[in-house]
Amino acid sequence: YSRPDLKAKELFHELQKKGKRIVLVSDMYLPSALIAGILRKCGFEGYENLFLSNELDANKSSGRIYEIISSGINVDPGKILMIGDNERSDVTNAKSHGLKAMRWVPIRERYASCHKREMRFYRRNRTADSSMIVATDMLLWSEHPDDDYWYGIARRFGGPMAYSFAKFIIGHSDGFEKILFISRDGHVPMLAYRALDGPLPCEYIYCSRMITTVFGGLNTEDRDFFLTILEYLKETGRYANIPDSALKDFRSARTYYSEHRSELEGTCHQMKVQYSDYLRKIIGESSKILVIDTTTLKYSSQKLITDCTESYVKGIYYSVIGPGDVDYLPFRDRSSQMITWSHVNLTEFFFSSDEPPLKDVSDGKPIFKVNPDENEVLRERIQPSLEKGQIDYVSFVDTMYGGSAAFDPVIIDRWLDVLVKNSKSEKDGISEIEWGVDKRHSDNRPLIFGYTQIPFLMKQKANDIIKKYF
Repeated sequence: YSRPDLKAKELFHELQKKGKRIVLVSDMYLPSALIAGILRKCGFEGYENLFLSNELDANKSSGRIYEIISSGINVDPGKILMIGDNERSDVTNAKSHGLKAMRWVPIRERYASCHKREMRFYRRNRTADSSMIVATDMLLWSEHPDDDYWYGIARRFGGPMAYSFAKFIIGHSDGFEKILFISRDGHVPMLAYRALDGPLPCEYIYCSRMITTVFGGLNTEDRDFFLTILEYLKETGRYANIPDSALKDFRSARTYYSEHRSELEGTCHQMKVQYSDYLRKIIGESSKILVIDTTTLKYSSQKLITDCTESYVKGIYYSVIGPGDVDYLPFRDRSSQMITWSHVNLTEFFFSSDEPPLKDVSDGKPIFKVNPDENEVLRERIQPSLEKGQIDYVSFVDTMYGGSAAFDPVIIDRWLDVLVKNSKSEKDGISEIEWGVDKRHSDNRPLIFGYTQIPFLMKQKANDIIKKYF
């Protein structure tokens, strides 16, 4: 599989238009019919002759092939211009045999001159995966240099994630009957799975952190549970007569919950029954299903689906940030990592749909939050570009490598670090994006981790301790 250098192709056709005689020369030791076929496929046709060192017993390295070319086309050497990318063979040796010569700067050098961090990534990670990632990035850059910013970063950095995660899902789907992709972060993985012709039928189901909190078991040991459930019930109108005073803080919420426990738990139970019906209609007769989500700590969506159906459920996650007591398989295990902020946020950002935050599921239909904040509005606006960039990458790599590539998740993380480091020198773009980090999607934090977020992380750790022991 070959791709032409579009700038070289442009020069080739420009010379043809000017009526110049064009001959091609190569030291490549392949049959002339094969090389001619590659050239034809890449759009190089109409040249006068093809001189190959393996057929002439002479090469550019020695320079003797230039004498053969000059006599073969019956042109004085001084009237021939040799264009090639090898300084010694194509320029120095050609000149020493009387030809004019100029060096062609190949794609790899043009790319390297303006992609310093990308090349540093390659030098530090000399693996087949890093080579393919950089080579693909280089080819797409040379063919689409002026792409939309959001499309470009999604193709370059979200693309390898989407492609490899979809391949991972396909590779672990044997023995299952259906795949459920969880909203919103399962959207792009589902599209990538379909683009790679995944073998199992798949569905997109609506679930959220709020829904799993309310439907997924009454965890009264969680200090925030009471406030979360009351806010959800009032906002959705499921239990609308909750006074604002009960929502003042977690203590007020706990007191109100205790006083109205029977009614509230009865309402939650009825909602769970309705949600179970929604899931069963989607799952149908499938007895073994895979649930796909981007990142998890508590495995709450998988637990809720298991609790609401009779099917055997296994989870596949792009990354997990803590051990679970369910049957699951991570593409990237982050349990031992100290700070996962940027990698986790970027994965969810790239994989998410353009839907607003989910408010409720009623009669099998999603109900979205209205009047989202400015961060959500921006995300919804750019998401189509993010989606297209990633799926275009998936299709390109699948065609380019014949379905044989699958990038290692550790290498992908290091590739993402290129984006993180590049973002720090940007005045706008991804460095300006904020992301909802709480169940309500109301506490927005920078997508890319910075030292200014250390106090917030410390506060989170302290809250986790308080929830556990108080």
